[in-house]
Amino acid sequence: MARTLGQLVQSDHVDRAGVAERVVDRLAGQGRSLHGDADLLVSAGLAANDGAGKTEAALTALLQVRSPDHRSRGADTLARYVRQSDRSFEPHFEAVAEYSEARSFSERSEDPLVTLAADYPEFVADCLIDWHESIVDGSAHRTIDDDLLVAICDRNPAAIEKFLPYAVETAGPEFDYERLDRHQVSSSVQTLNTLAKRRPEVIGAVVPDLLAARGRSAPLDDQVSGLVEAVADVGPPVTDETVAALEGTLRSTEGTLGAARALAALYEAGHDAVNDDYEIFVDPYREGALEGSSNGGKSALPPVAAEDPAFVSDVLYDIFDHWAETDEGRAPTRTLAAVADAELAAARSILDDLVAVTLSEEPADERVENLSDDQLFDLVKFYISGEPPNGPEFFEQFLDALVPVVEHGSTAGNSTDEGAEGTDIPGRFDPEDILDLIDSETTLTPETVEPALETFVDAVLEPLLSPRPPAMELHLDIAKELGFGHPVVFEPHVQRLLEAAEAADDRQQADLVGYMLCELGEETPETIQEHLDRLSDLAADGDVAPSSIAAGTLGKLLEERPERADIVIEPLAAGFPDIYTWARRQAATALETAAQEDPQAIRDAIPELVALLVAFDGLPDDDLDWSIRQEMKASVKDTFETLETVAEEDPESVLAAFEPHGGIESVAVPGWSSRLAGLRAALDE
Repeated sequence: MARTLGQLVQSDHVDRAGVAERVVDRLAGQGRSLHGDADLLVSAGLAANDGAGKTEAALTALLQVRSPDHRSRGADTLARYVRQSDRSFEPHFEAVAEYSEARSFSERSEDPLVTLAADYPEFVADCLIDWHESIVDGSAHRTIDDDLLVAICDRNPAAIEKFLPYAVETAGPEFDYERLDRHQVSSSVQTLNTLAKRRPEVIGAVVPDLLAARGRSAPLDDQVSGLVEAVADVGPPVTDETVAALEGTLRSTEGTLGAARALAALYEAGHDAVNDDYEIFVDPYREGALEGSSNGGKSALPPVAAEDPAFVSDVLYDIFDHWAETDEGRAPTRTLAAVADAELAAARSILDDLVAVTLSEEPADERVENLSDDQLFDLVKFYISGEPPNGPEFFEQFLDALVPVVEHGSTAGNSTDEGAEGTDIPGRFDPEDILDLIDSETTLTPETVEPALETFVDAVLEPLLSPRPPAMELHLDIAKELGFGHPVVFEPHVQRLLEAAEAADDRQQADLVGYMLCELGEETPETIQEHLDRLSDLAADGDVAPSSIAAGTLGKLLEERPERADIVIEPLAAGFPDIYTWARRQAATALETAAQEDPQAIRDAIPELVALLVAFDGLPDDDLDWSIRQEMKASVKDTFETLETVAEEDPESVLAAFEPHGGIESVAVPGWSSRLAGLRAALDE
C-alpha cells in the first residue's frame, strides 16, 4: 500500500501533502531493506516537508548494508534528498550532498563511509554501531566487511575508536549464538579479532575489557585467542588469568591451535606470565605450522612432539581428562594418532594406559581411567584404523588379550567346569568391542594385520574349536569375523579343521568350523584341492554337520575353479537336500556359476536340484531367523537359474529329472509359482 501511495504522490494524482507523511512512516520502517523504494521515500519526504528527520534517518540505513554498490547508491539517494529539500540538515548530511554533487558516490572507488570518516568520525561511528547492533540482534546477516573497517580506520582511527566500546559491550558469552547446530562466538568478537589482526595498535586499549568479559576461563574460542595473539606485540596487559585460560585451552578438546599461537606470540613478545614450557611453540609458530583451525581436527601438538615428548604427553593426558569431564567438543582421536605419527614416545604411555584400562585390571593414569566406555572405544578404534606407526602393534596387544578369554571359555585343556560361566574380558571392553575392532581392522588393513592374526589363530585354534556352551556365541563371532574378513590365516590349519569337520555333530559346531574352512575353497583353492577326496567323502556320506561343512567348502572351490566340476559335482550333489541352509545356498550358488560356464558339466546334479525344489514347502510362518530365510530363498532362486540355464541346451535332462516326481506339471514350489511356470514354458518349447 505504501508503494502504491508513493507512486501516486510522484504522479500528482492526489493531494500529496495529505498522504506523504503516512508514506514516510510506512517506508521508513523498512530500514535496510528499503532499496527498491528509496526514490519513493525521497518523493514522500519532500512532499511531507519532513522536519522530524524520519526520511534522512531511513536513508542513512542504506549506508549500513553489506553491498558496497548498495551503500554508494544509498549515499547518492540521501544526497539527492538533502539537495532537493527546502530545509537545513546536520553537517554530515550536508557533506554527503556536497560530495555527491561534485562526483556521485556510485562513480567513486572509495566507500561513502570511508569518505565521511575523514571529517565526520562520530557520524560514521554511529553508523557502524547501528549496523553492528542489527547484526548482534540477528536482524542483519554476516559481519561488517573487514576491508571496510580497516579502510575507515586508516582514514580516521577516531571513527573506529568510538565504535570499539560498543563492540566490546556486545562481545560477552551472552551474545553468542547457535547456527546449524554449532556454537558461534559473538559477531563482536569476530569483528574485534579482524581489527586486531590488521590494526592491532588501534584495538589494544579495549583488549583488557574484552578479556575481562571472556578471557579468563578455558576453553577460549579461537577468535579470542587470535585477538590475544594479534595484540601481543603492541603490549596491552594480559593477566595471569588469561594466560592460564590459554594454557587450559591448549589442554582441552577445543581451540588448541589458537591457544598455542597466542602463547607463542606472548612468549616471543616477552610477557612474563608465559613460562618456558611454551617456548617450543615459537619456531613452529614462525614457520606457519600452527596455522589453521582446530575445528578441522588439526592439533598444535604434532609439530612439537619430537622436541619435548614428556610435555606433549602430559598435555594429551589433560586433553583426555577434559573430554572425560565434558564429553563435548571434537573427540581427540585424531590428535592422539597425529602425535604418535610425529613422535611415538609422546603417545607411548597413553597407549599403554589404554590397553591397561580396556583389557586388563592393571592401574593407569586416572585421566584415561575417567574416560567413558564409549569414549575409550572411539579412541582405540580410530587409532587402530588410522594406522599410525604402531597401529598394528597396538592391535596385537588387543589380540594377545583375547587369547586367555578364548581359552577361558573352552573345554580344551580343562578337566573341570570351573569358570565355565566366565567369558568376560578383564578391563572395560566386552567381547563385542573386540569383535568390532577385529572386523574394522581386517576390513580396512588386512595386509598390515595378517601376521598378528596368524599368531592369534595359532594360539587359539584348539580352544576356539571346543567352546563351552556359555562361550559358543563369542567363539562363533570370532571365527566368523576372521573367516569372512581374512580366511587365509586358517590355511595352515586345514588338516585340523577337517578333523573338526568330521567330528561336528550339530548346527553350531558346523557353523563354527564352516566359518574357518569354507572360505578357503575360494581363497586358497590349491590347498583345498589337496584334500578333495576327504571332502568328497564327507559331502557324500557324512552326517548333516560334516556334510554341510564339506559341501560349503566344495561349493566355494567350484565357484573359484568351475573347471573342476567333473570332480566336485557328484559329491556336492550327493549332499542335497540334507545339509544346513547355509551350505545348501553355497552349493546351489556354485552349481549356478558352473552351469553358466558349461551347462553339461553339472548334468549329474540335475536330479538333486529338482529334488530340492520338490522338497521346498515354502518359508515357515513363524519368526524364522532372517539369515536362514535369506539362505532358503537364495538356494531356491539359484536352483531355478541353474535349471533354466541347462534347459536352454538340454531340456530333456531337466524333464527327466522331474519324472520321478510325477512330471513338472505335478510339482508345486510355494512362493515361486511364476518362476516354475516360466521353467515349464521353457521346457515345452
